[in-house]
Amino acid sequence: MQSFVTFAGLEKVLTVVDGRAHEQRIRTGRREGDRVEVVEGLRGGEVVILDPGDLVDGVPVRADTSE
Repeated sequence: MQSFVTFAGLEKVLTVVDGRAHEQRIRTGRREGDRVEVVEGLRGGEVVILDPGDLVDGVPVRADTSE
């Protein structure tokens, strides 16, 4: 499962902000197995959408933080 996508050389994740998907540009660093270091673009504490599929910025979403 991958929570970030790369499109046209830009890396981004979708986070949940006020009940909507929010596209956030990031910069990644080290990679080890299925783990990726995010070195820029997230502060910590954001709810990141895992496996966003075809979701786009602004679409209403509901966060399930039970995991």
